[in-house]
Amino acid sequence: MIKAIYILVVLGFATESQCLEFTIGGLLSSQNALNGFEKMVTSIRDSVFDDIINFKAAGEILALNALKATNQVCDLFNSSRGRMFALVISHPNGAPGSPPLSVSFTCAFYHLPVVGVSARHSIFSDKYSHGSFLRTVPPFSSEAAIWVDLIKAFGWREVCVIHSDDHDAKRVLSYLESASQRGMEFKITRQVPINTDEEDAAQMKDFISLLQPVRNEQTRVILLFLRRKFAEYVFLAARKLGMLEAEWAWIVTEQALDASNIPNGVIGVRLLQASELDHVADAVRIVTQSILHLVRADYDAMKHLDSVKTCSDIPSEIQSKSRGYGRLAYSWKDYASKLFREMISMNLTDGRTGRLEFDEYGDRINPIYDVVNAQLTNHEISDSSSQKSFEFERPTLVSVGSYGLPQPTPMEWTSDEPYPSLLSINFSKLVWPGNSVVKRRQMVCIQRNSDGQCHKTEKRLVHATPISFKKKTHLKVVTIESIPFVHTRPKLNGKCNESDDTSVVKAEVECTHTDPVTGVKKSYCCYGYCIDLLRLLANRTGLELTPTPFTYDLHLVGDGQIGDAGENETHKWTGIIGEILSGKADLAVAPVSITPERAARVEFTKPFKYLGITILVKRERAKSNLGSFLQPFESSLWVLVALSVHVVAFVLYLLDRFSPFGRLNTKLKPSENDNNTYLTLQQLTSKKQASDSNSLVLLNSHANNSRKDEGINLSGAVYFAWGVLLNSGIGEGTPRSFSARVLGMVWAGFAMIIVASYTANLAAFLVLDRPEALISGIDDVRLRNPQKDFLFATVRGSPVDMYIKRQVEFATMYRVMETSNYDSVEEAIQAIKSGSLKAFIWESARLQYEVSLDCELITTGEVFGRNSYGLVMKKRNPWLHELSQAVLNFHERGIMETLDTAWIHLKSNNCERTESSPATLGLTNMAGVFIMIGMGLVAGVVLTFVEVLCVKRKGEKKKRIELSTAAVQQWRDAVHRRKNERSLKAPNQQMRFCYKSISSEDTNKQSVEEEEEEMKDQLHSPTAYSQNNSSHKECVSNKSDLSVNTKAEQCNVDDDSFITKTNTCRKRKAIDCSNGDNAFSDTPASFDFYTSNNFNHFNENVCITAYHCSSRCNKVNVVDDKQDGKVDNDYYVDSDKFRRGVNHAVKISNINSNIISSV
Repeated sequence: MIKAIYILVVLGFATESQCLEFTIGGLLSSQNALNGFEKMVTSIRDSVFDDIINFKAAGEILALNALKATNQVCDLFNSSRGRMFALVISHPNGAPGSPPLSVSFTCAFYHLPVVGVSARHSIFSDKYSHGSFLRTVPPFSSEAAIWVDLIKAFGWREVCVIHSDDHDAKRVLSYLESASQRGMEFKITRQVPINTDEEDAAQMKDFISLLQPVRNEQTRVILLFLRRKFAEYVFLAARKLGMLEAEWAWIVTEQALDASNIPNGVIGVRLLQASELDHVADAVRIVTQSILHLVRADYDAMKHLDSVKTCSDIPSEIQSKSRGYGRLAYSWKDYASKLFREMISMNLTDGRTGRLEFDEYGDRINPIYDVVNAQLTNHEISDSSSQKSFEFERPTLVSVGSYGLPQPTPMEWTSDEPYPSLLSINFSKLVWPGNSVVKRRQMVCIQRNSDGQCHKTEKRLVHATPISFKKKTHLKVVTIESIPFVHTRPKLNGKCNESDDTSVVKAEVECTHTDPVTGVKKSYCCYGYCIDLLRLLANRTGLELTPTPFTYDLHLVGDGQIGDAGENETHKWTGIIGEILSGKADLAVAPVSITPERAARVEFTKPFKYLGITILVKRERAKSNLGSFLQPFESSLWVLVALSVHVVAFVLYLLDRFSPFGRLNTKLKPSENDNNTYLTLQQLTSKKQASDSNSLVLLNSHANNSRKDEGINLSGAVYFAWGVLLNSGIGEGTPRSFSARVLGMVWAGFAMIIVASYTANLAAFLVLDRPEALISGIDDVRLRNPQKDFLFATVRGSPVDMYIKRQVEFATMYRVMETSNYDSVEEAIQAIKSGSLKAFIWESARLQYEVSLDCELITTGEVFGRNSYGLVMKKRNPWLHELSQAVLNFHERGIMETLDTAWIHLKSNNCERTESSPATLGLTNMAGVFIMIGMGLVAGVVLTFVEVLCVKRKGEKKKRIELSTAAVQQWRDAVHRRKNERSLKAPNQQMRFCYKSISSEDTNKQSVEEEEEEMKDQLHSPTAYSQNNSSHKECVSNKSDLSVNTKAEQCNVDDDSFITKTNTCRKRKAIDCSNGDNAFSDTPASFDFYTSNNFNHFNENVCITAYHCSSRCNKVNVVDDKQDGKVDNDYYVDSDKFRRGVNHAVKISNINSNIISSV
């Protein structure tokens, strides 16, 4: 190809006689490299026409001093006489990189292209400082891509990086982190930077202290990116810490492979065919071919173009002019840039170091690497289970694979087979630290189909790699005090109630707490739901087939928080999550809610507790007061019922009072000879004479039958109305009139409805009464439309708070409750108990525990916002899968339900059961009824005493009146007696006589004036008694000879009656007018007989009611029938033989028929 280019150039410019000379400078690491450089330039020059194009080599051995290296560049400029177009540079392996840097800076200033053949530092990729530099070797930082593929091939999930602090290490870390975030399923657990600027690293760093944290970690894969010198210090410290034994894996950079104490089992990569002479040859080819391309493109410019002649030249002012027509000017800066672009676009497929390509930064891409493994070839290889230690012997680097782009490129691949991978590893050749191999049974593909897909697999024992982590059997466990999951108490007597038996529930575990401010450490005893769960997880013997037990150190989180991202630039997590991320704790066994924010940073096991959010309120107790039995009716209804009772009673009284049928009268049939005229008498009260002296027997016929049956009075009506309402027996009078009885029946129906309604409501209020919760749930109107007097809250910054904040439908609620949220659960629950907070929204597990302890608390509404608690650990923790399976096993065995019963759903017999069964009535419910009975008893006794006192007082007053009137009455009796004696002498005359009965001496009597007024009222009352009774015996008197003044001595004292007839007595039995038997009265009374002017004879069948008289006969007044107020004659009847009063039926004849029957 080169010859063809030269031929074209010669044919195009055959007319030119001047030869084009191009000088290629070289600053190489050794004389051998310098000789190879000159030979390569001469070889190319000989392959073209010497008389047209001539390539000249000018080289020196690169000085190890940066200033001298710069002076060497200037010397090359001077010797080339302005025709040096490129520079090839290399430096010894492990030598300081400052000479190539100074050369690159100088050439970049003069725009001279530089080709490096050994510069591997990534600083040369910075085109701002090294704008004209390209290299035939890749930078060391490009090994990061190979490391990522190795990690993926080995199936490692965690790595630790020990690196320098230079620019190359930064690029490596950047690539590893970006690959981890792209889903390569590995993470960098720890980074150990080492300062490589100091010359004496042994005095500058204590490598054992740097590697000690790495050893304590569970990660077992180390990526080492250091130069040879620092790698030797790291290997020495790692050997002392036992980090070069089995179960460890090391991947080192190409520089560290040259360490004198490289341990066996490490893996590294190095460039294939990386000899300096091969890279120098490829560099010369890149330069010469690029120059020839420019000559063909612009011969005149390349012919007259001058480069830098001395270091004193200004690059922007270096210009050349052609000698032809127009004398065109050519700028060195422009053509130097064209030459550099031509060089980085060059693609050599047949280079000595393989395919040679460059990226936009001038770095070689797609190089071929060898994957090497340091092995002790003179020692027997053992498996990982049996390890042997040997004295140090430098191992041999054995190729176990390759990495790079095979031939042809993927674009040129035409085979039906899948394109081979960049990385190929022979696992059977791998030897790991401790001179061990790892074998593991894995599923391998034994047959593939035509599409390359695995058709058949089989589990075989194959060579494998160590796992990238080691399960720690002693874990640092963190928890937090959160009732009922974790209880704490001070450690007393230096010990806790611990138990190694996992079947023992509620055993204690020693735990510590370190104050984050003061650093004071205190010991506690922890117990609870999570503590029992931790004990079960640590010792699962008998619960699983192949459990991995572990020990632990338990401590309480320092800041007392579950964890949240801090409000700062770094968003550092606090609490339990922060300790897990920082490595202070390996495992968290605590009530940590699984949220998206937390799950993005830490790993959760399968949930050990499923729960949700509910609302805690204070129980509303039924208020049973003394008036509980009045609750069925409202106060207004009770008032109406009481008013109705008295209104109905009053109306009943009026109806019975004014109705014509409100009274029942007893009448006697008149005889055939009578004129059917009835004498109406006023019933008078009587009193039995205490003395056995003579008594006046009053004529009275059938007293009870002739007595009037009066209607109901007002007090009786009231009693009747209350009796009907209260369903009590009616022992007194009832309404007599039809209208009143109709009203009574209506009232009875009303009373039945009222009583039935009261009974039904009483059962609802007292028997089936249930206290209602203050709110019905999260959808209650008092939460959705908050009021000022109804406070509700949650814990500030908690997952519940975040949940409510995220829900759009709770936006109004959150705005109200945001300012009233509490800092802890305990504060909120205490506020509920005190009544300052009406509702507390929190996780259901804690609230159910509080309800089981306090009967005054109750949860209300349905559970919402379903959530769960999980164990917390770092991402890809080796315990994650095993502990998740253990939790699932506990759920299947019912162990979690046992923990729920023991710690959350406590059974308390102190609280009243509030199921659907009816509640029983107590004294508090019916106390008012008993108090009402007591009040009635007291009122009855008090009223009895009042009545006795009133009667006694009235009796004393009446006695005084009777004593005063007794003397007056005796005097009046004497006067009337004398008048009667005189009046008896008068013959037949018209008379109207009046009979008055005065009680004996021991009978209380009102004054004469009061008696007269009383008699007057009685005589004018509308009552009248009459009855026809044919069976009555008659006492017949003589019509012609009637003696009014007859002595009664002739009558037997036991006779029931006397009959005046011709001064003789006849014994007759008297029949009571009303009841038909003898009736005796102890009440003194009086009655009058009114007759007409024609006093010829008495009518028959006159029923007269008489009462007991005194031993002295009473006065009989005969008055004028004309009722002119003038007394015509007075008649007296005297009898000393009357002993008792009886009721008589007397038939009196020969009285004028015009007797008045009613007054």
